[in-house]
Amino acid sequence: MSEAATMDTPAVSVVIPAYNRAKYVVEAVESVLQQEHTHPGHEVIVVDDGSSDETSEVLAPFGSRIRYVFQENAGQGAARNHGLRLARGEWVLFLDSDDALLPGALSGMLACVAGRAEIGAVQGGWRIVSDGGETLSEPEPWRQAPQLDLDTWVMNTPLFLGGMLCRRSWAERVGGFDTQLRQVEDVDFVLRLALLGCEFGWLRRPVVQYRQHGANITQNAIEEAHAMEQVYGALFERPELPDRIRHKKDEVFYYRYAWFAWRLCRTGCREEVEAKLRRSLACSAHSPQKTVLQWARLFVKWSRDVGTSSEDLSALLPHMREVVPLDEEWWRDMVQVLPWWAAVWSHYLAGHEALLREAWAPHQRLSTSELLAMAQQSLLITPVEEMEWAIGRFLEDARSRPLEPALQAADAVSLYLTAFGQAAMAHRPRAAVRSLSRALLHSGHPRAIGAWARFAANAFSYATSNAKRAVGTRP
Repeated sequence: MSEAATMDTPAVSVVIPAYNRAKYVVEAVESVLQQEHTHPGHEVIVVDDGSSDETSEVLAPFGSRIRYVFQENAGQGAARNHGLRLARGEWVLFLDSDDALLPGALSGMLACVAGRAEIGAVQGGWRIVSDGGETLSEPEPWRQAPQLDLDTWVMNTPLFLGGMLCRRSWAERVGGFDTQLRQVEDVDFVLRLALLGCEFGWLRRPVVQYRQHGANITQNAIEEAHAMEQVYGALFERPELPDRIRHKKDEVFYYRYAWFAWRLCRTGCREEVEAKLRRSLACSAHSPQKTVLQWARLFVKWSRDVGTSSEDLSALLPHMREVVPLDEEWWRDMVQVLPWWAAVWSHYLAGHEALLREAWAPHQRLSTSELLAMAQQSLLITPVEEMEWAIGRFLEDARSRPLEPALQAADAVSLYLTAFGQAAMAHRPRAAVRSLSRALLHSGHPRAIGAWARFAANAFSYATSNAKRAVGTRP
């Protein structure tokens, strides 16, 4: 019998709800039992939610090393709540039966909260793997969400419940999981924790392995979207929600509806994609053109986060075109540019060096002028602060390829001037100055600095006057 089973008061209770997961649950349990730990250790509680497969049989060999309980099928939320009632640890972690903890997960998260009584939960990172265990991606959500406060959970929700260690007292205080929800009950759980004032910390490394397989990719995607809409709708009805967040309701639903559209398209539920895009468009604070470009950035990011290709964007383009009534010529350009941006240019932003050669392959026949046109238009989709980096990587990469004619200094100048113009219009003076400086360096005419300075002043003046005229109007 292991130490984890003999401790009267374990430090951590790992609750594993299981429903017809005989194929995976053994690996989940073993990943917990193999965790390094010091006194007083941890316990494993498996709640079999009415499985009709061999789940109980494959778990039998663990004997007293785990606590196995069976209940009639009531849903994952009810199974987690059952495990929470049985838990004895100061901390609790809810691990799905088809996922697995990575080595050092529990000790790493416990180290994060050692001596920090104010922390109610710590979120670790996650690794996405295929059904066969091949790593697909390792998102780094802490880069975009360095602080896990209420604003972050509402606006961003960088959540993976299997990688979150929560004080049992906090889980009990919010009443566990809402059993009326059969989807996204984890999101609802964390939002309620944050709303009550639970303080969260980050462990900035992967602690759990999320297995991506057919059942969890496609299962109940429409129901999931509806449940998420229900959860966020209820959130904004709560009187205790701070006004600073309540005023961002449109922004929150703009992103949520876009995510619904991406998720539904990716899982083959395309009949509802356009409805979600229309709702996202209705909540957008941007022009239709800017909304389309921001959607493109979001769709590519979400696809990369789950380890899939940029082809998701190509599948979404016809739906976007149907929903957003823009000029046909503009759409023809976007239908050409957006897939190229997703397949090639976005790698410059993410620093995916190893993927660039493969990404370039379908585009080898582009002429130099066509390539430059693609790069120019890709800058319109690129966040201002990342333009200078992306141009530099593109130029370095393009010069290593047998282009006819070869790129000229003037081509680099035109790209940096485009970036300068975008930064000036966005009122990002530092980014504008950096791009203008790059343009000057590539121009080969340092004596013309006076003319460049006059050009910059005129550009900023134009951008400022346009902004003043636009005050009070929707961009």
